[in-house]
Amino acid sequence: MRNSRSLTSVLVPAVLLLCALSAHADVAGPAASCPVADPLQAQWLADAFYAQGQYQQAAECYQVAGDLQSANRAYIAAVPARSAETARRASGQAEQAKSLLRQVKAAFHAP
Repeated sequence: MRNSRSLTSVLVPAVLLLCALSAHADVAGPAASCPVADPLQAQWLADAFYAQGQYQQAAECYQVAGDLQSANRAYIAAVPARSAETARRASGQAEQAKSLLRQVKAAFHAP
């Protein structure tokens, strides 16, 4: 029983650390950037991205176009979608951690 507790006291923080690192990586997400460098094309593309609900990409293009007010508005619009996605991933990772702990406990309680 003592070995089980000491193993659990080591595994639980390790699993939580891995989940936290993974969640942090998910928050950053893939690097979004505007595929054009010309300000006029970037403005047009940003408007199209915004209309499609691709707010992160729209914000990047608005920045290239020099329209910082619209870029800020697009970044703010992107937050709820990113937050919901991150929450779903964190929930899934928590379930994986619980499953791993159940497996470890079962391995130590096996005859």
